[in-house]
Amino acid sequence: MTDSGKCAFVLGIELVDGPDGSVTMCQRRYVDDILKRFAMDECKAVLLVL
Repeated sequence: MTDSGKCAFVLGIELVDGPDGSVTMCQRRYVDDILKRFAMDECKAVLLVL
């Protein structure tokens, strides 16, 4: 086993290191790919509070 450095993507999920040592999982690339597939990549994003 070898150390290949910092991990950025695992199974298509982006891993982001936080300043406090936390790790956040983000699927932004997956969402962008789905929007492109259905020709919605130019749609207007809206924040929705649940």
